[in-house]
Amino acid sequence: VGKNLTATVVFQLVEEGIIDLDDSLYQWLPVLPNIDSTITIQQLLDHTSGVYHFLDDPSVIPEVFSDPDKYWTQEDVISTFVHNPYFSPGNGFHYSSTNYILLSMIIEEATGSDFPVAMENQLGDIDKLEHTYFSWSDTIPGDFAHPWYDLDHDGTLDDALHIFKTAVASVSFGTGGVISTAGDMASWM
Repeated sequence: VGKNLTATVVFQLVEEGIIDLDDSLYQWLPVLPNIDSTITIQQLLDHTSGVYHFLDDPSVIPEVFSDPDKYWTQEDVISTFVHNPYFSPGNGFHYSSTNYILLSMIIEEATGSDFPVAMENQLGDIDKLEHTYFSWSDTIPGDFAHPWYDLDHDGTLDDALHIFKTAVASVSFGTGGVISTAGDMASWM
């Protein structure tokens, strides 16, 4: 859900002439570790950037779950979990959620708004969706499926909602971090 909405906002900004698919990262973002600044917005969208998929780092889950109240910035995620690229930009394909973290940073820079605000401003129809929430900024009612995970490694699954509403939601900035229903997404599409 999050990547779909993030890509939609990127294409809206292209239609508005604010950004261009051929824009390089250096036009929008500061130098970031292990990120080639010549990568284009198009390469982020189609996963040909070569950028390391931060979820491939085996320490992500243990580290994020070890401090469930921590709010991770996009820069924190990149500096902690993004390693050397898989290939140079445009020379392969590798699915990478990090691409969408970078796109969320570009959206913030292009709009001058925090990501949740930019998303809500750009996606005007999102207000009509009664069961769609940006989990990093909205108050989420309790009447939806909760994530379950063996938090204490005792063999029993624990309700992990509190972790997903803070630490996991912030780590998934631009990639996930949206909670919705199938009905709302079908209506929005």
